[in-house]
Amino acid sequence: MNFRKLIIKSAITAFASLSITCVWAYEAKVVGVSDGDTITVLDGNKSQHKIRVAGIDAPEKAQDFGYRSKEHLSDLVFGKTVNIPESKIDKYGRTVSRIMVGNTDAGLEQIKAGMAWHYKKYEIEQSPADRTSYSSAENQAKASKIGLWSQAVQVRPEDFRHGDKASKPVGSGAECPCGTNNLCTGPRGGQFCMDGGSKKKYAK
Repeated sequence: MNFRKLIIKSAITAFASLSITCVWAYEAKVVGVSDGDTITVLDGNKSQHKIRVAGIDAPEKAQDFGYRSKEHLSDLVFGKTVNIPESKIDKYGRTVSRIMVGNTDAGLEQIKAGMAWHYKKYEIEQSPADRTSYSSAENQAKASKIGLWSQAVQVRPEDFRHGDKASKPVGSGAECPCGTNNLCTGPRGGQFCMDGGSKKKYAK
């Protein structure tokens, strides 16, 4: 294979790979809100697409603030035409993108309201400006103790999904029934400790 053919073949291979992982920007109407970080849109061809809001991770439905997070996102985007500026396809086949309502970044608004975390696991995929603004918004919400930050203990959704049972410091709003200074958080967010008989005792 000569050099010219090698270059052409490499270019074709690169383009094919790009077409699998990238989606062109487009506008669409929001017709469904599944939770605080997932929506369904209807494009100009009347095709539906499930969109995972990039840069954030909202509480699961079974978690505290799960419903309120969904409700807040719904107020921001439901029934509106949104812009999906840049995106990728995740392992579940969903489009992952920022969601813009005019000049408003819906994901950033979720963080500002204390209705979602800045998803640090994927922050490398954000632009430096977005990474900074999302992180700052989370720090401000945390300092103001609004939304999910008003709770004594916060369990990140990714930990909740994997049934996090790591010990968490007891906050002022939780009383440990075992006389220790640590509680564990179960897969549904309940706080408990283990007594001398290895039985769970839940905090009030």
